[in-house]
Amino acid sequence: MADNGYSIKLNSIHVVLLLSVNFAFITLLLLLGYYNQFASDDYGLIYVKDTYGMWGGAKYMYFNWSTIWTNFLLAFPLIQFLQSTGSLFWYTLILISLLLFSVYKIVSFVFSSFDITTSTFTLLNFTVLFCATFFFLSFNKGESWFWITCSVEYLFSIVVLLLGICAILNKSVSILNYVIIALLFIFVGSCVLPLVLAAYVGFICYYCFIFSKNNWGVKKYLVKKISFAFVYFVISSVVMFFGPGKEKRMETLANPEISTGLLMGIKSIGKMALYDMPYVFPFFILFAILWGFLGNCLKNSGGQVLRRGGLKKVLFFAGCLFVLLGLVTVFPASYVLSDTPPYRALTQLYFGLTVICCAGGFVIGNHFNFSKKFSSILFIFSSFLLLFFIGKTVYQQFNIASKYSAAIDKRIELLNNLNCNGNKKLVVLEKLPPSGMLYSAEISTDSLHYNNVNLKKGLKLIFNVRLEEK
Repeated sequence: MADNGYSIKLNSIHVVLLLSVNFAFITLLLLLGYYNQFASDDYGLIYVKDTYGMWGGAKYMYFNWSTIWTNFLLAFPLIQFLQSTGSLFWYTLILISLLLFSVYKIVSFVFSSFDITTSTFTLLNFTVLFCATFFFLSFNKGESWFWITCSVEYLFSIVVLLLGICAILNKSVSILNYVIIALLFIFVGSCVLPLVLAAYVGFICYYCFIFSKNNWGVKKYLVKKISFAFVYFVISSVVMFFGPGKEKRMETLANPEISTGLLMGIKSIGKMALYDMPYVFPFFILFAILWGFLGNCLKNSGGQVLRRGGLKKVLFFAGCLFVLLGLVTVFPASYVLSDTPPYRALTQLYFGLTVICCAGGFVIGNHFNFSKKFSSILFIFSSFLLLFFIGKTVYQQFNIASKYSAAIDKRIELLNNLNCNGNKKLVVLEKLPPSGMLYSAEISTDSLHYNNVNLKKGLKLIFNVRLEEK
């Protein structure tokens, strides 16, 4: 760790390139958010909300379907708000704003802990870059980032956990700060199972660290706040684990078997390694280079993050944590579903991969003696590649998402008009165009498929719908 403060400064060329990459990413995210549409499960929740009310709907889901009760307490008011505005754009705006805020606060804390100083502008730009890394390292953007129901369960839960960490790191010891910590960790404690298990692992690792001989003098206010958060996290998770809705939902699934869960877990890992990782690996390298440049800037100013021999320990520790994160993410979901988990269930794995990419790139750039010129050339080259790809993606997704969104609007208008005219005959719908990076709201050729039923209930249709067969 640095004994004195060290400053990171970027020249105008690097600032312009970094700003351009981030601007292109934000443009892509807001574009997709603007054209986003409700999907099947969203319509299912709309029906529950309209039938039982927001509080009654959360209660109904807890007792009859799923015990992740805090997610429903958030999802129903959120969907009500989005319906009233007539656009899902606001969800993307809220989500990215909270993600940026939490990452900015945590990165600021890490930098100050290592006596690293930089301008707010630079720090904010690398915060946006972290979110861009997270986005492009996600295997399925539609499920993880734009499907409202599942985003609340997975991506939004990670954001709430980060906000909880921010509240813990805040030096304030006011009653309000403790109330915020309690509320945030109550939410985290009853969100999706993989994140709850990962959070338990995090708490266990923390307490092992605290009670070890080398606890590095953790500040008492942090110890007190983390213990306070842990109490509310445990209470909330107990409410989730023993809720009656869990048992009823399990009745709709195949009887879980350990052997099947292990087999599906191994299959899922193989699928990620052979099929998904090759697509995101180039982005992993390009974003790591940009973070490596930041670490190199710190080295050129005299700052050294790790002591001699510390890199191997950090890499080993990070590797072990990532493997453990993968185990608590993949295998429980594989066991419960008796199948490979959906991509959205791996959201926390994407986040762990992002931390490794960004922190690993920074540490490696700071640890090795790369010349300033070589590091700058790599930064410029990687920035141009990312800028080209993201710019191309913005153009492609505009053409794809705009057509998809227009087709959805046309379909909803048709169904509402038929409903108003008293139609009770089966309606056969044309197939939607590709949704690109958005999650598709397409239904099935089977009128009794749950996607079709959710659409019917959510729109309060008096007739069945199905997709045309071609």
